[in-house]
Amino acid sequence: MSHLTRWCVVAALAAGTMSACSADADPPAQQSAEVATATYNLGNTAFKPPGFRNAIELAGVVHYPKDLGTKAHPMVMMLHGAWTACVKEGQRAQWPCPPGVAQIDSFRGYDYLGEHLAKRGYIVVSISANGINETENGDGYDARRALLNKQLQLWQQLSATGHSPLVGKLVDATTGKPAAVDFAHHVDMTDVATIGHSRGGQAVMEQASDRHRKEWPHGVQIKAVLGLAPTTNGADGRVDPITSLPLLTIIGSCDGAISPYVTSEAYFNAARGRSKARIEKVTVPGANHNFFNTSWSPSGGRPRATDDSPATGPHQCTTSESDAKDVRKLSETEQRQVATTYITAYVDRFLRGDMSADDVLTGKRRPDGVPSVDLTVDGR
Repeated sequence: MSHLTRWCVVAALAAGTMSACSADADPPAQQSAEVATATYNLGNTAFKPPGFRNAIELAGVVHYPKDLGTKAHPMVMMLHGAWTACVKEGQRAQWPCPPGVAQIDSFRGYDYLGEHLAKRGYIVVSISANGINETENGDGYDARRALLNKQLQLWQQLSATGHSPLVGKLVDATTGKPAAVDFAHHVDMTDVATIGHSRGGQAVMEQASDRHRKEWPHGVQIKAVLGLAPTTNGADGRVDPITSLPLLTIIGSCDGAISPYVTSEAYFNAARGRSKARIEKVTVPGANHNFFNTSWSPSGGRPRATDDSPATGPHQCTTSESDAKDVRKLSETEQRQVATTYITAYVDRFLRGDMSADDVLTGKRRPDGVPSVDLTVDGR
């Protein structure tokens, strides 16, 4: 059996069908593709989420293989959490930011992950939710879910027809000139993973839930959902369950922004024993909340960036569990390394059917140089 045939069988089994197995199927991508980066902004008031008070932006950054070849690539869409958007002391919350007021682009805080996944052949879009962050008043939860669906719809239109408001709006992040890329028929919107951090994590989990999946745009199929320290809408940790999609949560034991043992675990617990797919929880000793996003981390040099861990020393933090204990605090680089490792393995497994890193996901093997984690797996 050839390498291509072996991969085809594995991918088909992972998808639950052999119908997709064909002679021209793409084998798993290797981390070798040259990556290009483009940004877009359709306007800071281009979209009015249903029920939300203000119109917000439709903006994002795209990391993609520079050579798209002739086939469609799986899509990964990322959504950041709640953070200051307009930086000016004493300024009331408003959107768009007033002239001359600096804006923190939280959606660029995952460039490290976008570049890594794009090297493996994915088209990765990180979207901005600054307009929601700046003006929400307890009503941002549904707005984030609506924003995610709107952005997915734009990309589905672009890939399926070549006609979308995104046409002509993509700008090369290096040169500032129009990006020389045509995504028509190059994005497989039936093979999508969503990744969210903090309130963005809550948004992707809610959008993927059994209750809300009917809202997905026509032509979009999400194959896996991943949350980095996802929040919940309420202190009791009750959430809408996800019972038909693979689910991964990554939780820092020294998260100083939320209670990871109540909120972030809620999505795993709601699906446990009920899901038809594989679900997994990765608890990272010594990880905090902010270091997953470079724009929120001190080394990024952005205003208000901070280490949120309950620190007990330069290299120690206190865990958030009831029997709190001091552990070694991870550096920014180490924390992002953990996220990149487990996110890549999960996305490869459920978007490409590549199970070569399954021993990492099950805890049988810890990759060299990656800090140890605690794994809980339920399902196949």
